[in-house]
Amino acid sequence: MPAGARKLTPEPGRSGRARIAPDQRQRLAPGLTIGADYRLERPLGRRGRVWLATDASGLQVALKSGPRAALAEEHAAVAALAHPNILAVKELIDVEAGCFSVAEYLPGGDLVSLAGLHARHWLRAVGALIDALEYLHGRGLVHRDLKPRNVMLDEGENARLIDFGSALPVGSAWSRGGTTVVPPARGSDPVTFGDDLFALASLLHELLHGVPAGHAPRRPVPAGSMELARLVDSWLATEVESGRPDLLQFRAVIKSMGMDQGISA
Repeated sequence: MPAGARKLTPEPGRSGRARIAPDQRQRLAPGLTIGADYRLERPLGRRGRVWLATDASGLQVALKSGPRAALAEEHAAVAALAHPNILAVKELIDVEAGCFSVAEYLPGGDLVSLAGLHARHWLRAVGALIDALEYLHGRGLVHRDLKPRNVMLDEGENARLIDFGSALPVGSAWSRGGTTVVPPARGSDPVTFGDDLFALASLLHELLHGVPAGHAPRRPVPAGSMELARLVDSWLATEVESGRPDLLQFRAVIKSMGMDQGISA
């Protein structure tokens, strides 16, 4: 496992804890126990698919529910990755209540809350995100659903890339799936790393200007962020992928901004 990568170690099960009965399948609620180990505390997010839970040792974890086949595929894909800026998963459990992927709990929120703030608030997280993308692309994978909501922070404000439900190997046949940010005029050509780079540019636009690309009004950016803003605009405005900046150029600009502000980016 690469240096800095985190792996969550399963704890022994608790005996005597009641499991969710079949008739409670659609009624997840605080206090219920999933399997033998995880006591539900409260839902995370708006859709109720992810819950905060406490395991046998008192460690807080996140439980994500979903259709068995899709969730198992996503869990296996993330479990095969080992990078400090990619969500660490613990185990997949399949009980009467449904199928759940157990992962680390990230209490620091997501990048949505930092949109429009000065770069010093999100620069380190973006540098970490670029690290995660380089690792992912090095393994031939394209995330395909990169957006501020899918970059979360732990208690130390260290970034994690989450939600790999739309990820595909580079060169795969394009599938709309759950992908949110799609390059304009995206046809049925095979999946490319450029799909993630367009989404990265869109994410940075939202952080820089406080609104998604194509929305108005855009907040002006300070002088120290102008080079990054120009790089983002060139990605979003250029139709030919070969003429767009690559991930190394994004890294170089983020690093120079961090040096200027005394931030490790």
